[in-house]
Amino acid sequence: MAGFHFVFGEETFLVEQTVQQRLADMPSVSVKTFPSDVAISTLLEALDAQLLFEPSLCNLVKNPWFLQKAVPDAQLRLLTQFCEAVKGASHEVIFMQMGGVDQRKKASKLLKKHAQCQGFEP
Repeated sequence: MAGFHFVFGEETFLVEQTVQQRLADMPSVSVKTFPSDVAISTLLEALDAQLLFEPSLCNLVKNPWFLQKAVPDAQLRLLTQFCEAVKGASHEVIFMQMGGVDQRKKASKLLKKHAQCQGFEP
């Protein structure tokens, strides 16, 4: 079941549909949704806790703040650490960005490097 997905784009209907279909393909998995202002350290902690207690959980992060503005270097290191940790995980992680993504920013480049990406632009 493991997977790391980054779904984004201006075509918000298609972004939403893609994420909903991905979740529908995993009917026995619990979904934990995180708000847009979630700290990257919180995501790392949730990933560690999941591995111990809930191996069939999907983390869904909607419109994460670090895709909308510049990310300080310390936070970027945490995001890199998170991406590396997801590789060895046995569950799903989905980052969903409704709207455009500045693909020149380090955070979006990092996600595109580590996750399966689907972009929906007009």
